[in-house]
Amino acid sequence: QISPALEQVRRGELSVAAYVERRLDAAMAHVDPKLTSEQRARAREVLREHIESDPVLSEQLARLVRKPSDAG
Repeated sequence: QISPALEQVRRGELSVAAYVERRLDAAMAHVDPKLTSEQRARAREVLREHIESDPVLSEQLARLVRKPSDAG
């Protein structure tokens, strides 16, 4: 099952960056609410950097957002 946000990316209605931000929102919803806003911001920054710099995650993201008709 493909998420509505991913469908929006594939239709060109949502940027990949906005999709990543939505996924970060979902991931951060599970972070301990006792963390300070600075700690939460840093955790979000680390997650984003990891997604952008890890070659495996970057490739998975590229495959996810590729339109099925673009797949080789």
